[in-house]
Amino acid sequence: MRLIFLKSMLVAYGVSALFGILAVLSQDSDVLRMVGTSLLLAASFTVLLLLTLLRDGGHRGLRWLMITSMFLTVPVFLLYLGLIWVDFDYQFAEVLARIAGGGLCLVFWSLYVGFCFCIRVQATWFHVLTLLLFAVSLIYLLLIELLVIDPDIVEFIVKKLFPSDDFFARGLVALLILSSTASLSLPVIWLIGKLKRRGDGTAMAQEVLVDMVCPRCGLQQELPTDKAACRQCRLEIRIRIDEPCCDCGFLLYRFDGEACPECGRSIPDRLRWINPTPPAEPSLES
Repeated sequence: MRLIFLKSMLVAYGVSALFGILAVLSQDSDVLRMVGTSLLLAASFTVLLLLTLLRDGGHRGLRWLMITSMFLTVPVFLLYLGLIWVDFDYQFAEVLARIAGGGLCLVFWSLYVGFCFCIRVQATWFHVLTLLLFAVSLIYLLLIELLVIDPDIVEFIVKKLFPSDDFFARGLVALLILSSTASLSLPVIWLIGKLKRRGDGTAMAQEVLVDMVCPRCGLQQELPTDKAACRQCRLEIRIRIDEPCCDCGFLLYRFDGEACPECGRSIPDRLRWINPTPPAEPSLES
């Protein structure tokens, strides 16, 4: 499904570019509508692709939200398509635009929530930050949905809860700046933690015997990991085994399951600890 959405998105953007060139040359209203349709189709496929990626690789508890938003994207696209091609009455067109705008806000909110929760860092403060961003985004979603439905409702709530409209607006702007800064810092924090784990946290602390041949004297022997020495020529040998980690940072030492027990991501065979079958003892035939 992801590949289908990706190919459809690329084709739609290509068609949009073609109609854009025709619109510049012809200035025809029907061509302009075709440009809007192709761009709307490309944006819809982009959203569906992102929702599919978040459904498959994001937080398992939010799969239902991603699937719901995928189904919601289709009627939103059809509503905007109708507004482009059909000359509705002004009041009816305004109602359709409000419904489509409310659905679009919910879809983009789902993308934002999926983005916040698909980044995983094993730290309590990071989980608290993610939950705070979720709460702030939910507040903004409710405000936007109320504005789409009826702005008078928001005005009534603001007058009841806040001393002035200016105070309310300043608080929203400050909250938006803080949440935007924190949202942009999430992937940076995740990348720093991942590089740190790769640098010094992925080596196995457990001692494992490695069967090897000394590069100087050729003695075949078993040596422990980390710092050791050849048993014959005393050549100092340092053996380091970097055990692969899941994307969430879970160490996969002696892990042979199919999904990460921490985040639920599927683990490919190349990352799982699979004990090889010992070779059969050669039989002595008389």
